[in-house]
Amino acid sequence: MSDNAKMVFADNLKSYLNAKGLTQLDLANYMGCSSSTVSDWCNGRKYPRVDKMQRMADWLGVRMSDLTSEHDKLDDADIAFYNRYKQLTEEEKEHFTITAMGTLRLGNAKFLHGCIGINLDYLARQAFWERGLDFNHGTGHGVGYLLNVHERPNGFRWKMVPERMENAVLEEGMLTSDEPGIYIEGSHGIRTENLMLCRKAEKNMYGQFMRFEFVTMVPIDLDGIDTQYMTEKDVELLNNYHKEVYEKISPYLEGDEKEWLKEATRPISK
Repeated sequence: MSDNAKMVFADNLKSYLNAKGLTQLDLANYMGCSSSTVSDWCNGRKYPRVDKMQRMADWLGVRMSDLTSEHDKLDDADIAFYNRYKQLTEEEKEHFTITAMGTLRLGNAKFLHGCIGINLDYLARQAFWERGLDFNHGTGHGVGYLLNVHERPNGFRWKMVPERMENAVLEEGMLTSDEPGIYIEGSHGIRTENLMLCRKAEKNMYGQFMRFEFVTMVPIDLDGIDTQYMTEKDVELLNNYHKEVYEKISPYLEGDEKEWLKEATRPISK
């Protein structure tokens, strides 16, 4: 890594630490490394690995590019902004967590052939409705083989909307989005979205069972997850999803990028 890149990173890191009222010791404690290592980063002597840099960015509430790119120094308004958002609030964490739970619960549904989206939509909304919350849109829509982003006849919503014509039986091969969310005016908005392929499961005396297969292999940000709002089953679903993400994506990565993915998909517990 060039000396200039090291110094750019060092200046940015010190600037964000100062903006958030944090010390080098705070960073060392969070990262689980020595104070001398953090001093090397802050003085441009060393450059951290990508996975470590991503952890720092997540902790500071900034993008990794904010740490690696040259930009103007933070002014007082910037510092005030970052001090406000340096940590997620408990409400934001709860909302992020239940949104992820909704995505995973629906995506892991197993159901008899003949179901339509309205039969399954509650799986995505349960954690919201239990709290007196909701999102005022459908949970998912069809995605067509002709690349129509919203394509009938499949979809997920909690009530019948005849004019949308998306109440078809869920058939093998249908691709449907899974995108619960929550939007608090003047505060925050969250949506966790994936695409799911409908597959056949086992067939027995009760009929043909169906399941979904996630298509979008991207980690869910663990810094936004608070397991106190999750059941053991919810934690299992998240860990299983992240295991699948790592197994399918890591063969295409190497070095720092692979290490970052390993950290981003690490198993968690309650």
